[in-house]
Amino acid sequence: MDTNGHTSKVALVKAATFKGGICDTCDLLKLSVDKFLIGDSDAARSLGRPALALARSNLRNAAPRLQLNSGRGPMSLGSVSEIQERAKRCSLCRLVHEAIGRYNTMSDVEGLACFMEWEVDGRQSRRKAGGTTAGEEDERVRYSNLSRRIRFWWTQGDGKKRDDRKKQEAYILFVPPRGQALPNADANLMRPGMQELWFLARDFDTEKSNQALIKSWLDLCETHHGKACKGHNDTDRFAALLRQTSFGVIDVVRMQLCQLPIHSNGPARYVALSYVWGHVGNTSHCTVRENVMQRIQPGGIEARVCPRTIQEAIQLTRDLGERYIWIDSLCIVQNSESSWRLNAANMDLVYGNAYLTICAADGEDCRVGLAALDPQEADTPLKAEYEKDLRLLVSRPSESVIRDSVWNQRAWTFQERILSRRCLVFAGKRFYFQCRSSNMSQDIYPDGSGTGWSSDWKNSPLRTLGELETRPIWFYMTYRPDTDDYGRETRSSVKGLRSDSFCGTIPDNPFGVNSVGFETLSQYSDQTVLQFWTWRAQFYVLRNNEATEEASPGEGLVRCDVADENGDWCGHIVLNGNWINDWRQERKWHFIAISDARSFSKDECRNWSHYIPKDLEDVEWDLFFVLLIDWNSEKLVWERVGLGKVFQAAFDWSGQWSEILLG
Repeated sequence: MDTNGHTSKVALVKAATFKGGICDTCDLLKLSVDKFLIGDSDAARSLGRPALALARSNLRNAAPRLQLNSGRGPMSLGSVSEIQERAKRCSLCRLVHEAIGRYNTMSDVEGLACFMEWEVDGRQSRRKAGGTTAGEEDERVRYSNLSRRIRFWWTQGDGKKRDDRKKQEAYILFVPPRGQALPNADANLMRPGMQELWFLARDFDTEKSNQALIKSWLDLCETHHGKACKGHNDTDRFAALLRQTSFGVIDVVRMQLCQLPIHSNGPARYVALSYVWGHVGNTSHCTVRENVMQRIQPGGIEARVCPRTIQEAIQLTRDLGERYIWIDSLCIVQNSESSWRLNAANMDLVYGNAYLTICAADGEDCRVGLAALDPQEADTPLKAEYEKDLRLLVSRPSESVIRDSVWNQRAWTFQERILSRRCLVFAGKRFYFQCRSSNMSQDIYPDGSGTGWSSDWKNSPLRTLGELETRPIWFYMTYRPDTDDYGRETRSSVKGLRSDSFCGTIPDNPFGVNSVGFETLSQYSDQTVLQFWTWRAQFYVLRNNEATEEASPGEGLVRCDVADENGDWCGHIVLNGNWINDWRQERKWHFIAISDARSFSKDECRNWSHYIPKDLEDVEWDLFFVLLIDWNSEKLVWERVGLGKVFQAAFDWSGQWSEILLG
């Protein structure tokens, strides 16, 4: 930023590891290995230091006061110019400043402010069996939180509005020590002892073999993911399509158009390409009536006359050991109405049955290529190092990168992406793997099984069809209509969606009206003691000193945060201001669940840290109404102290089914 307040173009370095101290502002983050690793996870035991070990041993011991590790809200880093000034002596500020310079797309950068906050990120899925009233096993998937990361964003506002569209973000992740085994092929992540790397940052090198990493992602998906990634779309219709002479694929070995071979176990595997044609004047590479007979001969397709994106997609197909690829400009006879109609009407089959879809989202047309495969063009990581065991890396959410691309704004690619079982997306000079079960990237180690959850999984269109029945409005909002490069009817671009999937979105009783009358309370005598069974767990209570007067729950009452044993925000409770004194707060207390709760109010949840794998607007009946209770040793009963709400997930692993005598 110059003296006139204008930001000059940042000279980007190909690779950077910033070393140095830390400024007073960044010191408030209390950076340590323990802040990035949660609880008793494999990584925490192997790499971290049990900072909360004393606090877990006793309810009211002399352990250090607990501080929230996530959920405490955003911390201001100041303006971009202030960060630039501190970057001279603070490696974290320099890391943030370089990231903003590299990834910022807003033209007006004067007054841009930057904020940071901790979020829960990676989690491992587990099935927790539990008895039901019918004696059946509860098969709902539970998650154990494994890691945290720092989210930072720059905006033209105050950073507190969740709907601020003029906002860009990135994440800071922990890089495991160099002494750890750091494979470049993620298939190794299923080996014993490798789970400690799940969801941590990969210290990747663009010079390493990209093909080995991509192939390992495909192997993981094939071997360890469920039927969502393995099923084929409408096998009868697809078999009928393969019999049509107007449908063909490219043999990348013989470089010719051909029918897709059908073996005894089914059709041969093939790759599909999704890309932007752009406004390129030369279309000599396209298949038309005049050259189609040449194209079906061995060597009939000359790669050198094809745009760079098509050339590199064909070469990548070879490198991955695949034989066939479908590319619209080569496989559809462009000036044949029958060929175009057949293929356009069956795009759901073409992409839904492809073994892999290569999505070329770099640039504005097909001349850009797959930039991440070229070490000279690929986006290299930004890193910072504080001490021997604390190295950090900047990562952008895959959807943030893809959302900025021209490729993502077309109706055709909307269909091509969501109907594909597996996508290898090239965007922002990086590449990302997305399937129906997982998200994988160059800079983060995925969970090997594909059953975990990370913040990078948010808003991925490949999960769209699986959530269509429960979240139809979210599906509609994901689709943004656009013009079609062919200039033809765009209704074909949503051809593959079942019409009955859009029905029945309004429940029979939308307002939950109870048609059964209630008995009057006067019919029941008062009870001095209640005896019942429920879930009981211990959580920390911290007074919320940031609550405004407008959000006050009432005279003499205060809002308090509830944190689990790892220091992560998991709920809210209202307590008497005189009760929550210095001795009582920031210590563990007993909580019992009394009923399900639908959601938090704005005053109850002021910041969203992804304690559960959902966005805030998707939270519905994931909470318990809870009572904070205290044991009265004289009366030998539990006494009520306050009422609040806590995530049900917080009870999943620390909660016990207990008999309660409440006085």
